[in-house]
Amino acid sequence: MPYLWYTGKQPAMSDEKLFASFAPLSRKEWEAKALQDLKGKAISDLHTTWQDLTIEPYYAIEDLDSTLQTPVVVRPARWLNYVKITVDNAREANEAAHYELMHGATGLLFEIPQAVGLDTLLEGIDASHCALAFKGAISADDYLDYVSGQTDPAQLQGFIDQPEMQAFPQGSHFYPAMIGSTAATDWQELLDILQQLHRQLPAGDDQAAARVAGTAYKLRMPANYFMGMAKVRALRLLLVHFYSAYGWAKETSDFHILAVSPRWQHPDLAPHENMLKATTAAMAAVIGGCNALMIEPGGDDPQERLVARNIALILEHEAHLDKVADPAAGSYFIENLTGQLVNKVWEAFLQQQHETTV
Repeated sequence: MPYLWYTGKQPAMSDEKLFASFAPLSRKEWEAKALQDLKGKAISDLHTTWQDLTIEPYYAIEDLDSTLQTPVVVRPARWLNYVKITVDNAREANEAAHYELMHGATGLLFEIPQAVGLDTLLEGIDASHCALAFKGAISADDYLDYVSGQTDPAQLQGFIDQPEMQAFPQGSHFYPAMIGSTAATDWQELLDILQQLHRQLPAGDDQAAARVAGTAYKLRMPANYFMGMAKVRALRLLLVHFYSAYGWAKETSDFHILAVSPRWQHPDLAPHENMLKATTAAMAAVIGGCNALMIEPGGDDPQERLVARNIALILEHEAHLDKVADPAAGSYFIENLTGQLVNKVWEAFLQQQHETTV
């Protein structure tokens, strides 16, 4: 058996460039090779469509929209890991909240069907050290009254899951409005978000800027991995376009986006179908640049909740997705898909405004 005898000498480094033998190929050369491999079948036969968007069989640098050649997200990925708790009993919900926070959750969404005492619900929970969100029988004023004198509003994180835009104390990362949509397709969901914003921002509204600052955005993550990435990125670009039309200069990083992976069940993939979908949805959301993530468990048992909660932790602590800013930038396919979504939604939005004013 051959072996190497260690002499203590380092091997000489070669001056040869690693990829020198791989000359760059033009698009024409790629297409010629593809046609050869396809044995005469037209490349156009490989086109497909996703939600009325045309998907080419391959993309090159010349397909990259010049407006998308700067990163959509300029910060390393940092996301809140939300867990939803339904409040039937304030004391039991408080115990569940402490458990979730001790096991990896960094945000809590309380669904409150009827009024409860916040003193009991939030007992022992420091609002300055985790994100707290609410849906149902509670308003932003209720929460602000509760934390008044306990926590500086500038330290608050979270949101109220309701769509009516409201102002909140400056400097806070708490959003009293969360705008989302239940539209049938991804591009229609983005369009509906713009329409809701437009309806709530009448001309001459002196409080408009403050209400805009107090608004977050919610996206449902699809089963399509690449569409999920493009959807989050497209929303940031669309919001920049939208607010620019109102005269407000915004950066893509100015918006707080919650990505939600709804419970997903597919009989052919049982019993782990929700875990599989939730993992790809969470990856797409994080790579796309979400600020917060909520994975709905496949069931109400402790094991399903554990799996859902841990997906975000694995992406952070094992996949290290929190170390990269806008990892999808430069992918000709993802950039093109993002651009198609932006153009389709924006054109549809402008067309609707034109029809309304005619």
